[in-house]
Amino acid sequence: MRNLRKLTDDQLCTMYGTADEATQDAIRRECDRRDHLDRKRAHVKARWDAAVAEWLDYAHAQWLAAEQACRGHLLSKAGHSAGIDPRDLWTGTTARAARYASEELLDFWAVSPRITRTQYVDLLAAARRAERTPRAS
Repeated sequence: MRNLRKLTDDQLCTMYGTADEATQDAIRRECDRRDHLDRKRAHVKARWDAAVAEWLDYAHAQWLAAEQACRGHLLSKAGHSAGIDPRDLWTGTTARAARYASEELLDFWAVSPRITRTQYVDLLAAARRAERTPRAS
């Protein structure tokens, strides 16, 4: 029997109609496996999308706090010269943010660290793992 994993859904459907019972069972198992993977991918994507939405809210709130704490002075001269939008300092690499951030903003981040999207998602995942880990009494 050919490796069913290499076949497309259409190929499996075509094969199913003329296959013997054992092959039909194998095709059903392969379809179940694919369905399970699709559900798992959808779940992971939904979790990622939710985490990113939370991070966007966090980053926006931190930007507002930085605006107030720094009295609007968020960009360095290089940031102004490059035409950077101050809100963009919360996205992209840490090196880019540090290059274009004002001294006031760097001081703000020293007290209230800038968290990247990936760091935020990692923190949420760590919190979920901690919730699942049984605590010793």
